[in-house]
Amino acid sequence: MTKKMMVPNPGMNTGSSGSNDITGFEEFNKRDIGVTLRGTFVKGSSLKVIIEVDGYLDNVNSTHFMETVAKVIQENASIKTVVIDLLKISYISSTGIGALSNILIQTKKTNIVLYLINVGRKVRSVLDTLGMTGFFNIVDSEEGNAG
Repeated sequence: MTKKMMVPNPGMNTGSSGSNDITGFEEFNKRDIGVTLRGTFVKGSSLKVIIEVDGYLDNVNSTHFMETVAKVIQENASIKTVVIDLLKISYISSTGIGALSNILIQTKKTNIVLYLINVGRKVRSVLDTLGMTGFFNIVDSEEGNAG
């Protein structure tokens, strides 16, 4: 069953045109571990953070990715929505899905809504194989419908 939803947009989007206004991502990106993160805060009545993931998520970098996102969530108590944009993911392993699952658990514990957007065919295939698709709010794009 396909869920229909839109990613809430509280306030004006500051855009994600290469800016990286999330503390912690700069340090993360200094490591050459196959993935880079770019993040943008979207301000409004509640705070939304958009995290763009570029590269691959596997056993080499998944733990560090998960810990970095967890730290951002812990240090910004006003966050109500986390959007992880997977458009530029070239590969994800079951360990990468595990990292996303751990982020999902953390967000649920803190009453934050997590969305995965721009989930490509390869990533969706891994989610389907592991039986994880139904656990995530998967949306085609930030303005789009669920898939």
